[in-house]
Amino acid sequence: FPSPYSHASLYDNQILVASGIGITPALAAINAFKSSRRINLIWAVRDPEMLEFFLDHMYLDHDGWNLIFYTGKTPLSSAIEERSNANVRVVKGRPQLSSLIPNII
Repeated sequence: FPSPYSHASLYDNQILVASGIGITPALAAINAFKSSRRINLIWAVRDPEMLEFFLDHMYLDHDGWNLIFYTGKTPLSSAIEERSNANVRVVKGRPQLSSLIPNII
């Protein structure tokens, strides 16, 4: 099966949407196109350990928005909540894509 991001090279401004472990192909697209395109990420994740692991190990585009929506029931540690910076935001709750995507564009 092809990646949902297999046509990513056709667009200069990208919005990648992923949930859970689906972040893996999105990270591959970010890594492949980070030097030539603006990449925005919307990621919904409910596992706090997965969130912490990926925050520790993933590269995010510094020119685009990286919006991480935590949907789990376990409270986040203060260390995770403090990871937000100018282009990375950890938000509690589900993303409202119908209003979020037009605001990124």
